Amino acid sequence: MSYSISYDSGYGMRGIAMLMIILAHSLNEYEVFHSVLCRALLIPDYGILGCGLFFLLSGYGLGHSLEKHKDHLTWHYLGERVWKLFKPLIFAFVLITLVLYVQRRLGNGVTLDFGNTLWLSFPDGTDLWFFKIILLNYIVLFALYKLYKPLSPSEALEPLEPSLEPSEALEPNKPYVLLSLALLHLLLIGVLWHEGAGRYWYVSNLCFIVGYGLVVFGDRFAKYKKAIVTASVVVFAPFAVLSFLQKYFIPGEIFGVIAFSLLCCYIFKEKKNWSPALTYIGKNSLCYYLFCIPVMAAIPYAPLHWSLYFLLVFSLTSLLVLLWNMATKRH
Repeated sequence: MSYSISYDSGYGMRGIAMLMIILAHSLNEYEVFHSVLCRALLIPDYGILGCGLFFLLSGYGLGHSLEKHKDHLTWHYLGERVWKLFKPLIFAFVLITLVLYVQRRLGNGVTLDFGNTLWLSFPDGTDLWFFKIILLNYIVLFALYKLYKPLSPSEALEPLEPSLEPSEALEPNKPYVLLSLALLHLLLIGVLWHEGAGRYWYVSNLCFIVGYGLVVFGDRFAKYKKAIVTASVVVFAPFAVLSFLQKYFIPGEIFGVIAFSLLCCYIFKEKKNWSPALTYIGKNSLCYYLFCIPVMAAIPYAPLHWSLYFLLVFSLTSLLVLLWNMATKRH
């Protein structure tokens, strides 16, 4: 018995996560965002729920990718993948700079501020925390894999516990990577807590650890599926109630988002026939996140109904993603 998420399911869930994030960002300036119906559907928390699911899947996907290439990890390999992350960021940066410049010339824009560009912020002051966490996790997990080099075949097959079945035996370096990753993230969370960082930072970092934990302890996650699903429901239920009442408690939110993300992974991991549109969004999720920021900066909230605003943001962002893929020959 093993736990695995198919590529289609992973991309499909990432597509769902990105749609949740864009919807939450599109509605948060409208009164309907805090209506009874939206609160009953948990829409005000779609942003943090979508981020949690995205980063749990990122931890799982990145862990599998590094496992697949662990015998051939080089700094060149890391450089290629970091550059792959930065290319759409640079495009989005140019787009939002042009948008803000035109608005400024028309007399209704904000002042362009490039002072924090090196800290990965857009000229309008938008802090790209989402991108920062992706980049940080990629570099840290890669460095840990380099530190805990793959063991010889005879060592790698030796189980940690004599009672484990051969299929449950873990490579000894995997738990060390997970432990080091958890300690580093907890240290970062402590610093962020001291600095008064937003709840998204805590949730995203912890969900990434849980996602990588699915790689390390996949067989055990499958073995105790019923217990984990039951516990996740028990934890998520009070989160949903508090969300509806708009009573926020950071530790409860953190565990609620982790529970939601695990439930999604257990429910959808074996789903077949995913919508091509959802898997497309999932495959291009980073581009959707980056490109929707200049799109939202270009479209004013006030004159538009919230549904029209969301459709415009999503449609224009999708167009930019399509043009980006055509330009970079990604299909």
